[in-house]
Amino acid sequence: MKLKIGIFFGGKSRERAWSFAAAKTLYLYLDKKLFDAVPIFLDTRMQMFLVNATALLKSHPADFLHPTNESQ
Repeated sequence: MKLKIGIFFGGKSRERAWSFAAAKTLYLYLDKKLFDAVPIFLDTRMQMFLVNATALLKSHPADFLHPTNESQ
């Protein structure tokens, strides 16, 4: 039985691009026989969004990490 884990990335920090790179690397090298990883993106308002792993692997950080318009 695999353990389901969340890989959180993004957030408020200016280091969002590093967070994206770390999430992508973690997903690539995680032992898929032991873990079922679920990428979860946090926008600058700390709202969570489930991300398809294929989209995570094919995406560029700018696809996820652009600043949210805080005035809305």
